[in-house]
Amino acid sequence: MVPRFDPQTGQPLPPPVSTADQVVAGLGDLSSGLRGIFAENYDENVPIEFEYTLRARELLLAAISSDTNISSILIMAVVLLQTAAMFIPMLISDDALSNAAIISNGNLIPLLVIGTLGFIVFIFALTVLGMAVNLGGFQGRRRGGRIEVEHGLLQRVYRGVGIPKVQTVVVKQGFIRRLIGYAELTIQTIDTAGASNNPQGNNVQSQVTRGLVLHPFIKLEQVDSLLSGLLPEFNGRPQPVDYQPLPRVALRRAINRRVLLPAPIVLIPLVGIPWLIFGLSWPQFSLSSASLVQSWLFGGLVAWSALWLLIWIIRVFGAVFWYRNARYAWNRDYLVLHQGAWSLTDTYIPRRKIQWGEYLQTPFQRWSEVATVQATTAAGLGHTSTALKDLPLLAAESYLDWLRPHGLEQSSRG
Repeated sequence: MVPRFDPQTGQPLPPPVSTADQVVAGLGDLSSGLRGIFAENYDENVPIEFEYTLRARELLLAAISSDTNISSILIMAVVLLQTAAMFIPMLISDDALSNAAIISNGNLIPLLVIGTLGFIVFIFALTVLGMAVNLGGFQGRRRGGRIEVEHGLLQRVYRGVGIPKVQTVVVKQGFIRRLIGYAELTIQTIDTAGASNNPQGNNVQSQVTRGLVLHPFIKLEQVDSLLSGLLPEFNGRPQPVDYQPLPRVALRRAINRRVLLPAPIVLIPLVGIPWLIFGLSWPQFSLSSASLVQSWLFGGLVAWSALWLLIWIIRVFGAVFWYRNARYAWNRDYLVLHQGAWSLTDTYIPRRKIQWGEYLQTPFQRWSEVATVQATTAAGLGHTSTALKDLPLLAAESYLDWLRPHGLEQSSRG
């Protein structure tokens, strides 16, 4: 975009605001004035130190790229396809299927596939619209010693939290958002059980579990600048150049944990279900002499087995990616845990907020000389624990020394 300048003063002008951004901002301002009696009390006369909004383009992309929406649609698609492939042929006779094929001019299967895909696209559009309405008019600010976030077009939601209640900062990149370089910025805070008496207690509980979303869709390279303005208390955290990788043995353990141990769960549906259905007649089964129902059933079983085999292959790559992504670091005041396979999560934990910490060793970890480190804070309704598996044993012992009061003087880093 070409910069604009004031012809009189020569000072740069702000970039023009699109019509969509103006509409979203106007609806957000209108709904923000209708917080009602359920809004928390705060002093609007305190000057705002830092403020930001969510543009219309970011709002739409945040709704489309949400892992929750995409995973729900994928699960629904798999269930519909499996149901159609395995159970519908059992309930419909060969004559009914033949008549349906004749009526559709031989395009029965393409019509069923198109109808299923159309239904999935329709549901996905509804979920995207619902999330866009929920996040519309998103505003975040720091006012005095508080962070305030509000959003929603039809139902305005406001949450404010004091800075001392902030326990951890979480930067999460879902699979789709990781591909395009975006992330979700969340803080975990101390909450009380008073929300259980609220008529919307389930919604409040889900928000508490998820944490307070500071920004639902932010460029990864802009996270540091946003945190510097909103939470400068976290500026002293370790940087990615300080992160330490896991030892080589962690890769072997990840493959054992994610691939070999679940193998029976994959082999049972992969081999057992076809054997149970066809039994001893499987060797005599032939597609050339099979009825239409048997052909559909055979195709459904092949798709079922291929799906489970694909899931197993995905788990193999997931184990490798988890090992390559897992990192850890700590300095004088902060602990950082970086992990994930297809998605990535960075957790920034101030040392003074850790209620208790420990390292755990299973018999197999003891044999491999690795351990799992864990940090627990007072976030949520009770507490929240964050762990990373298979750190070197020496690093795990150093982590405990870092947590002790005398470890503060050592300023050790993992």
